[in-house]
Amino acid sequence: MYASAHDFQITGGTFNHCAAGDLITIHNSGGKFRRILQRLCRHAVPQNSRQRFPPPGNYSSIPNPAQIAVVEWIAKEPNRNEEPAFVFWLYGAVGVGKTAFAQKISETWGTYLAANFYFSQKDPVRSHISHLIPTIAYQLAIHDELGLLFLPMLNTIISEKPHIFSSNLEEQYQELLYRPCARLLADRPFPRFPRLVLLDALDECRKASDIEKLLSLIRQSRNQIPPLPFKFLIFSRPEPHIRKAFRHPDFHSILESRDLGESISEKDIADYFRSEFEKIGQDDGPHHVGVDWPGEAIIQEFTSRACRQFAYAADVIQYVGDIRGPPMERLETILRNKGSKSSFLELDLCYEKILSDARKEASEVVDTDNNDLVLDVLVHLSRHSKVFHKPRYDKSNVSNVADLFVLPKGEVWALLSCLHSILIVPESEDDVIKFRHTSFEEFLTNQKRSGVDSSVEACRERIAFYLVKRLVHTIQNDVRQKHSIDFQGSVLNACTS
Repeated sequence: MYASAHDFQITGGTFNHCAAGDLITIHNSGGKFRRILQRLCRHAVPQNSRQRFPPPGNYSSIPNPAQIAVVEWIAKEPNRNEEPAFVFWLYGAVGVGKTAFAQKISETWGTYLAANFYFSQKDPVRSHISHLIPTIAYQLAIHDELGLLFLPMLNTIISEKPHIFSSNLEEQYQELLYRPCARLLADRPFPRFPRLVLLDALDECRKASDIEKLLSLIRQSRNQIPPLPFKFLIFSRPEPHIRKAFRHPDFHSILESRDLGESISEKDIADYFRSEFEKIGQDDGPHHVGVDWPGEAIIQEFTSRACRQFAYAADVIQYVGDIRGPPMERLETILRNKGSKSSFLELDLCYEKILSDARKEASEVVDTDNNDLVLDVLVHLSRHSKVFHKPRYDKSNVSNVADLFVLPKGEVWALLSCLHSILIVPESEDDVIKFRHTSFEEFLTNQKRSGVDSSVEACRERIAFYLVKRLVHTIQNDVRQKHSIDFQGSVLNACTS
């Protein structure tokens, strides 16, 4: 938590420590815990959401119902009549502002924060769970309120078990987190100190099995005697394996959850556009446009395109408000071309990452050597009504995808589950598959942004490829079947002659 802290002093501690090259001076009586802190530091990861790329935006100063519920949950202390949920899961699709809100919690509600961890697939040490518990333990050890309680016990535990950092998640949790808490609770009730542990972007942990293991550990920790005295705020996309883990019966009584995207209204997006365009209009530079620019009709147009995605709105404002070009010309560029690669950098990086992850996951669940299958299916879903002449294929559903791409329906369902973040997949194979956000369709069908040729001609060529593949597959099956019949006839003749 204090990896970037500098030029301040904490009094009352018992150690000296230098974290990440920044001096933290702590008055002590000999510094006997310095070695332990250094060992913890080597296995901990600096946690600063601003280090993430693309960096989270500060989208809106007006809290929505989901954010209000989170803040009330953070501030609520347990009492005899009511126990707040042990875990709060705030989920939402790409671009709704989860990490921006997580950062805001860390900055404005820091007095409640005991530790945090930001997962990131782009960071090799934050893309898995092996550094999670050591990072939390390190943050507790240097916490200005909790450090004096945890550091002596961590010193004893790490001295007793010097190889704990190479142990599995369960043992690290038991020794570095639960055991110090249990000792504290054995002596006295846990003091009214910060209890919040924040985990952001859980879906960016690479292994689904690790996520399930972590969530299992968290729910079990509530049933330990004594229970773990912290509470967990978890941010993620609503990926199928995460939703499945949270549906475990043991979570029912200890979990509160909200969809951040559902709490965002078009009014929130429109208000954001009005506020930010007004700031651009107030600029008295060489490209001054006036406070009434660009007008309500343009604001409503962008609001409709955003589909309640703050990431889209933030990209529009960042591009239009760039001082290197006239705002009116940049605005016209977006309206005319639906954006260039440079105008939607953050959103495009998010979508590129989703597609990359989906292609990797699809290669594990679908029996194919075609690396372009995911893109081909998505382009078909966006262009289906313009490609075919027969009404049967005008409907983008599981049955048609299975027929056109020569896939068993089970593999189609598995493929679509990899695209949960960008598709709304119905339960029936005959119902229409829809995109969650218009902005993704705009990204996919803009070749300059996605690199994908989604013209009608290219779509027809793709379908022709799969139809030829299906024809070859059918012929091969017929040949094998004929050879099998001829072989069986030969054996029968040999046995009867």
